[in-house]
Amino acid sequence: MNALGRTGRCAMLCLLLVCMAGMLAWAETKPKASGAATPVVDLIGDGKIDWTKMELRARGFGVAPAFAKTPAQITTLAREAAIMAAERNLLKVINGVKITSDTTVETLVLKNDATRSRVSGLLKGAVIVSEGPYKEVGYEVVMATSIYGKKSLAQSIDLAGQLQVAAPHATIIPPASKEESASPVTPAPAKPVEPATPPENVALAREAYTGIVIDCRGLDLSRALCPRLLDQDHNNLWDLLAVSVELVNDRGIAGYFHADDPALPERVGKHPLTVKACAVSGHGMFKTDGVISTEDAARLRAENARSLFLNKLNLALLVDQDK
Repeated sequence: MNALGRTGRCAMLCLLLVCMAGMLAWAETKPKASGAATPVVDLIGDGKIDWTKMELRARGFGVAPAFAKTPAQITTLAREAAIMAAERNLLKVINGVKITSDTTVETLVLKNDATRSRVSGLLKGAVIVSEGPYKEVGYEVVMATSIYGKKSLAQSIDLAGQLQVAAPHATIIPPASKEESASPVTPAPAKPVEPATPPENVALAREAYTGIVIDCRGLDLSRALCPRLLDQDHNNLWDLLAVSVELVNDRGIAGYFHADDPALPERVGKHPLTVKACAVSGHGMFKTDGVISTEDAARLRAENARSLFLNKLNLALLVDQDK
């Protein structure tokens, strides 16, 4: 075997070792003993869906080809190879995100040319969050893009439209036109209402709930962009929603948390209603939808009628630590 062939094989072996080491490091998702909550993460190949940070990440490794001689050539070509690998891996992560129990981004892209174009643009807009030499034999690049917000996956797939499909009776408020935004309507001042005097010896009304927490631990709930919440008669409780397109894209329909996550109150407020799911459901192989009892569903409807926390998407799903 000539020298060029041996060099190429050595380079490939080095790249394989680098990738194996990187995958082992990437798979470690639990934080060190620092008191921080464990992030809610789904691993997809050499990438991951971080539901806590609400972002998609993928890493790529590259080594310079055998003809690269100078240090500058080696670094530049290895970096280019790493970027290309990271983009391929990030596309796999994006395509693997579940929208509902029977739909992934990939299946939606295959059916819709406009969605395919937007997802392609999302990939091109991904940012490099870290990069540098790796193990002295290659180069590593980590790329990321957002799940929610501006220029996000939610916008690319029209998450509000997917919600309308999953909850056909939900009210989705379209974005205001420029004319409506430029000429806001000032509501008429409300007539003052005299506060009612409570009868003697009657306790003050309790504080209204600020959100809803569905405890799905122990049920192997799969994560999705558009999960449903059902009662035992299979009624979709998201039909109670009246939300804007902007809010759906910015917050997502529900957040996924572990019970010890200090960020949970940011999603559901300081006084949420907590309900234990009795089962999980789904149309396909993934069980993305929580099911609550008939009694808890009636309670949710009553409490939401009182404070309308669903319209703020103050919704959280508790999942297992090892999920």
